[in-house]
Amino acid sequence: MTIDELRSTLARIPSVPLVSRPSPVMPMTRLSRALGGGPNLLVKRDDVLDFGFGGNKVRKLALLAAAAQLEGADTLITAGALQSNHARVTAAAAAMLGMKAVLVLNGTRAAAVSGNALLDDLLGAELVIVESRHARARAMEDAAERLRRAGRRPYVIPV
Repeated sequence: MTIDELRSTLARIPSVPLVSRPSPVMPMTRLSRALGGGPNLLVKRDDVLDFGFGGNKVRKLALLAAAAQLEGADTLITAGALQSNHARVTAAAAAMLGMKAVLVLNGTRAAAVSGNALLDDLLGAELVIVESRHARARAMEDAAERLRRAGRRPYVIPV
């Protein structure tokens, strides 16, 4: 496959524009020098993406949110630990796209929330707190069924 064929194939994959620009690729000159100067090492800096401090999770969400939209979904459901970056980026994507977010999170929620838990709240996500990571899959299925009964169209995003 040629580069042009690859670009054409990739262009046909639905994606929502969550970021305004691609992440930069930067040389790792100090590491190259430490390794004897021979290898030319580069790093893709997803950590500087301008969407919700999401790093590489934004790339995944751009594809999954597009799939959810194509299915006519109005709600994104996912799971993670209480301070999950993946869950926070899902809540941010849902808010940006005018969708509802349901986050199934395991952990103990503090009386004074901070970090990603605070951002989840500010982004308007519905939180379902479960005891352990083993309870998350079932809780996501239950949330999806509850939403379907209420006339919503959920899209479940696995961790």
